[in-house]
Amino acid sequence: METFLACVVGLVLVVGLVALFRRIRATRSVLAAEVLLADRDAAAVDDDVRAVLVGVPGATVAPLEPGHVRVVLRRAPAWTVAVAVLAFPVGLVALLHREDVPLDVWVYATPAGTQVQLSGPTEAHVLARVRAALLGVPGVREGQVVGV
Repeated sequence: METFLACVVGLVLVVGLVALFRRIRATRSVLAAEVLLADRDAAAVDDDVRAVLVGVPGATVAPLEPGHVRVVLRRAPAWTVAVAVLAFPVGLVALLHREDVPLDVWVYATPAGTQVQLSGPTEAHVLARVRAALLGVPGVREGQVVGV
């Protein structure tokens, strides 16, 4: 019986460590800091931005004041898997923990035209989806990347 329990605990540890390793490698956090340019007025671009961001998979959209939308990624941090494996079975409670990662999208008018600014931490796949959705808005084009 002790051998069976030792095998089960060992198997749980190995599977958990493999899952942790895969999750850490798959998660690529980035810091978005870029500006997209638009050829239309800010109010029209803001309406279109709000409409296209609702369809971004993997994130929730929280419309704030006019010209400001927050794209929120809700995820379980990698450390929760480590705690669940190392403190098994009590550590499984750690898997319930979630954190919100906000990406802010600002639409504003400047003397040079309308600008759409992306800023904040997120994961690379969410940033790519948000960027693709925004570039699908009529009149919005690539601008400058301040840093990523």
